[in-house]
Amino acid sequence: MQLMSWQIARLGSRFGMLFEPYKQRVMHSALGRLLDRPMDLCVGMVEPDGTERTLPFTSIGKPLVNCEQFERFNSITYRGYSGKHNIRFELNIHSPFYPQDEKLCLLPVFYLEFRVHHVIHARWRQQAAEEDMNVRLFLRINRPDTQVFVDDGQIHMRYDNHLSFNADRSSPFPETNLPPSDGPTVTALERIVSLNPEAEPTPEGDGLTITMPVTMPDQGTKWRLVWCAHVAEPIAKVKRGAGEGEVYDASFRYVDHWPTIDEVVDEALTTRDDHLAHSRRIEKLVQQAPMNIAQQHLVSQAWATYLANTFWLSHEDPGVAEEKCPAGTRKSWFSVIEGSRLLQSNLNAECNAAMFYLGMWPQLLKMVLSQFMERTKEHEPSEGVIVEHDLGSALNLIGSTYDSPSPADQNADLLALLQTYTRWTGDTSLVRDHYPLITRLGMYLFWADRDHSGFPSVGVSTTHGSRYSPAFRSSPKQTYLAVKRVVALRAAADLLKYADTPDVAPAAKTFEHAAEEAVPKIIEEAWYADHFMVCVDPAFATDESQDLANVYCIYNANAELLPFMVGMPTALPEELLVKDLVSGKRETMRRYGCCNTTLETDHLRISQNLWRDMLARYLHVRWKSSASHYWDMQVMCNTHLQSKGFVDAYITDNLAHYPRGITALGYLLAGPRLIIDKLAPGAGGTYITIDPDRTAPARFPLMPLADWKAGKVPIAVVTEDGAVRIESEIDRIIVHGQDKPSSEGLIG
Repeated sequence: MQLMSWQIARLGSRFGMLFEPYKQRVMHSALGRLLDRPMDLCVGMVEPDGTERTLPFTSIGKPLVNCEQFERFNSITYRGYSGKHNIRFELNIHSPFYPQDEKLCLLPVFYLEFRVHHVIHARWRQQAAEEDMNVRLFLRINRPDTQVFVDDGQIHMRYDNHLSFNADRSSPFPETNLPPSDGPTVTALERIVSLNPEAEPTPEGDGLTITMPVTMPDQGTKWRLVWCAHVAEPIAKVKRGAGEGEVYDASFRYVDHWPTIDEVVDEALTTRDDHLAHSRRIEKLVQQAPMNIAQQHLVSQAWATYLANTFWLSHEDPGVAEEKCPAGTRKSWFSVIEGSRLLQSNLNAECNAAMFYLGMWPQLLKMVLSQFMERTKEHEPSEGVIVEHDLGSALNLIGSTYDSPSPADQNADLLALLQTYTRWTGDTSLVRDHYPLITRLGMYLFWADRDHSGFPSVGVSTTHGSRYSPAFRSSPKQTYLAVKRVVALRAAADLLKYADTPDVAPAAKTFEHAAEEAVPKIIEEAWYADHFMVCVDPAFATDESQDLANVYCIYNANAELLPFMVGMPTALPEELLVKDLVSGKRETMRRYGCCNTTLETDHLRISQNLWRDMLARYLHVRWKSSASHYWDMQVMCNTHLQSKGFVDAYITDNLAHYPRGITALGYLLAGPRLIIDKLAPGAGGTYITIDPDRTAPARFPLMPLADWKAGKVPIAVVTEDGAVRIESEIDRIIVHGQDKPSSEGLIG
């Protein structure tokens, strides 16, 4: 595809690169986005006539011809051509990932491969392949304030990384290309190791070079390198425990496994082939999933941006002696910085990230939920509690920093996530450990409907900023929040069944009864013609539309998706939800997707478009994919001099390098309509169903059902005649329309 800015990063380890071809540089750091420095990455080849050709990450040399890029789930390939000699040059950078393999995913390393091939035809220019043609490849580094030296086939780098984010959070250091000069620093070490022993230092001592034969395309001659990073010092402050808690210095989790750069290098070299084999298998599974090209692009870009925002840290364990905790006795922390906003694990954003957690790594969701359960505040009027909006900001993970809390929204999000995790995995430990907290979260939501209308009337401010209509931001009668409240009260009642104590029965009954009473009231007040009104409080009519009944919104049914995925019936009637989804999309569709409401034609959130699309898929809504609209906005925001990573909002907002795009991984769950309930009543307590589209042959990877250690991943295969079978089935899967176990035969 066309050249555009692209990130590559590691899970939780912050090591990352942002390739900016239009700025002829790579933003790079062992501490990742927003702490980057501009690096001149001079990679390319010397043609037989001595001309130096480079990829567009440097201003040195002449550019390779017809440069393009090809992304996959875990890697990016850059390609260019020699204009004179019909030689194709390729560089592949791979960030290994394999679900639930902590050491593989944490290892701060990228694997690089260079290739050069003959091309017989190029733009009508024909040239026979010359036998025994050799070219010289090179990789040179120029990075500000960085010590670079080369020896024994290795490039060594050392620099101080500031821990202060630049004020322009979405475009680091645009004027001077320099980071802040004040504030604390840590020492970063990096090493690039050539696996080809014949590589030599460049004459300038700033990189490596190697002479390689130009082969035919299918031959395997490659220059292989391993690029490692390491930061041993603490990089963040983390608060643990309820109330005041304790604040700890936190360092990267990978330091517990590999205390030094030498150990990282040894691990990277020893495990390279195995790591790449595992990682490429994930790429193949994703690539073969039945998604159109725009959806594939979105999944790959959103995944790369999400990784670049993750933090996986370790800190002292208060249960260990006062001295510094030795490796293996430290507590783990996982959070996700919210791109240009800098908030750490906005709770609402973690709902979007559930598509990754549920699909590949539920244990990470359990960590995040546990962290939020330590971050609640008393609410005396309701005798309940309110969970904090986020876990901190930037590198200070010590408390919520958002200045406009949205308590009804937040409590509902936590309860919905907890119910989904519990039923999806069958793990009831969080419920047993925290049932008093679950009860008090529900008590606040029960209390929030002060006039018994079915709509919360207090605690109703949302995280939508001041640029949005009050009807969508702060109305006491928002349909979106009313539905979330009902779903959350039902979740609280459901969760309390697994508390292993009869003391919670009255609260569970109260919550369930309140939810049942609210539903008909919401329908009566909010349903109008073919949609749910955005809110039902006439005091919040705006100048643009005094008649709120005619306002369409794509958010109304948001809360229904997560419980549906674990087999819960929808709170509102399905036929009304479907009509609302279809009507809302029809009225709000714009160039880059659907705007939030018809009150705000330029305000849209791609992540919420994706979320709505996933719910529509589960509800069997058949409509044309809008992924090409969403992808058009990503291309627009990452070509020419724009470099925004995954962008969630149009130019009216500044949600750049944003992790919420990870919602796109929901394509892998909603595609086969996968439902998992491991606490279902009946035989075995496990209910797993799929209902894939049978109109075309397809292979749906059922990753949540995989045994990753054994390397066994079930695949739902739709055959040419519309039949469905399961390859590598582990749990019994019910395919809708089939009476007997799916492994015994096919269905039409």
